[in-house]
Amino acid sequence: MTDSQLLTLIGSQFGSAALIIALLMAYVNAKVGALEGKMDARFEGFTHRFNAIEGSIASRFNAVDKRLDELKELWRAEQGLLEVRIKHLEER
Repeated sequence: MTDSQLLTLIGSQFGSAALIIALLMAYVNAKVGALEGKMDARFEGFTHRFNAIEGSIASRFNAVDKRLDELKELWRAEQGLLEVRIKHLEER
């Protein structure tokens, strides 16, 4: 074999290796992209679930707040009645 044939053989090996590496990188990149898409879809699902749970919790807290406001009004009315009764008893 002559020097030019050896250089051609070595050069073609490096070229083939570079081509195989480039194809492998493209394949891995495609797989990572697909995995990223699947993960994004799952995280979107979690986001929707958490938003639904957050809405449910907020509505429950609003219901509790409303009930506490009603109890405050009831307590004020009862307190007024008790004051009237105490005043009536003190007058006796």
